[in-house]
Amino acid sequence: MKYAALLAILITSSCRPPSVATVPVQVCTNDYALCAATNCTPGRGQITVNTMGTITTWQAADCLCPIMRGPSVSSPGTGNMPQGNKCVDPVVDGKTGVWSAYSVRTKIPQAPDWQHTTPAPPHVCNTVTEGMAQCYSFSCSPAGEAIGPDGKPTGVMLASCRCPINESPNGQAIDVLTTQIITQAATCNLPVGGPAPEVTNKAAALILQ
Repeated sequence: MKYAALLAILITSSCRPPSVATVPVQVCTNDYALCAATNCTPGRGQITVNTMGTITTWQAADCLCPIMRGPSVSSPGTGNMPQGNKCVDPVVDGKTGVWSAYSVRTKIPQAPDWQHTTPAPPHVCNTVTEGMAQCYSFSCSPAGEAIGPDGKPTGVMLASCRCPINESPNGQAIDVLTTQIITQAATCNLPVGGPAPEVTNKAAALILQ
């Protein structure tokens, strides 16, 4: 469970709002959307986020993420994943979707080539003028197979995820003008990520336990 908790911390920075004692972490083995290396685009309208009963509303980002299979971490009661969820896939617009979750991977398919061999090293963005997206435990809809720059299918299946902009998993706003953001996305243009100082401090504290 220490490894699972560390995975969640690395992508969410903090899953414990001040008013909540414990946010559950679950490990699932079904398909999931891995948005850790995604650069998003500003979406239309807003998205409602439920953080263990606290409802907040944020500007939405549209994020195209690869669908992966294998162990992944998510937190029921955060994002828009219902409390008590037991690795049950969401239903989006009447169709079975996937949850955006997290796993540690050094290579993640991403635009424009959408190859499984694309390196995705973590790096820090000192400036994110368009903001950052937070895509942990949100429902995503199937978006078909990725097409590479050569016009051929890549074999990577995609999910369309709507995520909040400049929101931390504890429901608080992130000041991206003064906060460094850690991400695995290729650029700092509206990347999926989290506050770098919180990620570093909490991960280090967990490892030392």
